[in-house]
Amino acid sequence: MKFENKHYKVSNFTNSIIGAKLTDEEVAANESIKNFAPGADFNEGLRLRGDSNEFVKTPWNMEFMSNGTSTRKFIYGPTQRTELRNFVRKEVLRFGLEEIQHGNIGNGLGYGMSNWLRFISHNSLTGEQGWYNIPKGAIYDDVLYETTNTDFTNKTYYDIPNQTKLDEMIAAGIMSDDYVIHEVFPKYKHTKPSERIYTPGMTTGHIICASFAYQRDLTKDINMYSNWHSAMHVKRTDQPKQINRAGSGRNYLVSLADIKVMTPERRLKLLPIGRPIALESDHVVVNPGDKGFILHIHEINTEDTPK
Repeated sequence: MKFENKHYKVSNFTNSIIGAKLTDEEVAANESIKNFAPGADFNEGLRLRGDSNEFVKTPWNMEFMSNGTSTRKFIYGPTQRTELRNFVRKEVLRFGLEEIQHGNIGNGLGYGMSNWLRFISHNSLTGEQGWYNIPKGAIYDDVLYETTNTDFTNKTYYDIPNQTKLDEMIAAGIMSDDYVIHEVFPKYKHTKPSERIYTPGMTTGHIICASFAYQRDLTKDINMYSNWHSAMHVKRTDQPKQINRAGSGRNYLVSLADIKVMTPERRLKLLPIGRPIALESDHVVVNPGDKGFILHIHEINTEDTPK
């Protein structure tokens, strides 16, 4: 397995891209890339109200994969079994998917699962991708990929699913009928250490560590949600896809694959994997033969934009 690392810093973005080139034999053997993360530092001022010390509010930062699957095991250990047991017994609809908390980071428990996380996450109730149609009373232990008495594991998928699954995602409200997933980044981080194992589904796999940080001039908080919006465009092969500028300010695109787009001036431009690109035109049209996910972040409130 050969690795290639790239780093990009572009106006509020700091992205790190790890590329792994595998042989056909390594792909067949499910060769994986393992990484340990120390967990988020617990800060009482960033605590989610009503929660323990397991979660803290965070600016936008997340790992994206170009293809394949990933698992992340959150490790509590033998001394925090009670804390883990209390979490996995929480009701999913109340803690993670309660509509009254949608988009809310400042009060209550927060909206635990962004639509993107609902789109990519494994659901053990169905044995498939997608957190939707979860029955009332279902707890995290029912839905998570795997739980033990010392840790829990979530599995995520990074390939575009079949049309039946996409239609189900649309029906569940996770994705709009123009194949856009609104609300990508989670609003909090887990404080426990974790082990991530990424298994590329092709001979080339990429990990895109995207961080987007923006602080308003007149505040000291990290709540960007009244000023910025995130969305993920799903581009299927040979299906039309136009991405329009949105909001009242800056627009950025980050592609999770090497994808070409046509500008209004009829210029074909490459969106290199993981690199933030400013969307200056009114729109771009994605090359029909390309497929993949394209992250779109745009400014919706410019009243207190730094001069």
